Amino acid sequence: MVRAICAEPANIIRDIPQQVEYITVYTQYRKPRSTVEKAVYGEGPYLCPYVIRFQDSTALTIPEKQMKKVIKRLKRIPVEQIEFVGFELEHIGNMLDDIGAQRASATVAGYGLHDYAKRDTPVYYYRRK
Repeated sequence: MVRAICAEPANIIRDIPQQVEYITVYTQYRKPRSTVEKAVYGEGPYLCPYVIRFQDSTALTIPEKQMKKVIKRLKRIPVEQIEFVGFELEHIGNMLDDIGAQRASATVAGYGLHDYAKRDTPVYYYRRK
C-alpha cells in the first residue's frame, strides 16, 4: 500500500496561538546562496523575514517558542509569498518609523554597541481578521 504525504507549503502559517492579535514582520534583503534558491527566487536579492513579532490585543509582545519555529520556516521565503491564515495585511511601513525598531536601536546604543541593523527596509503589519 502506498500512502501520499501531503506537506503544507512552508509559506502558509496556520498554527498561530489564539492570543495573538497582531503580527509584525521585519524584513531584510537576502541574496540567494544555493543553486536551488537562485532557480526559485532569481539571482538578485529579495526581501525575506528577519524578525517576526507576535503581539496580543494590547500590543504587548508575546514571547513564544513558536516564534522561533515560524522564523526558521520562513527565513528564506520572499515576504510577498507568506500567508498567515486568519490574519490580513493591515499596512506596510518602514523600519525607520517603527517604534519597536527605534527602541531596539536605543537599547543597543545604550550599551555602547554599534547597531548593524539595516533600518531602511519595509515592515509588514498584520492583524487578526
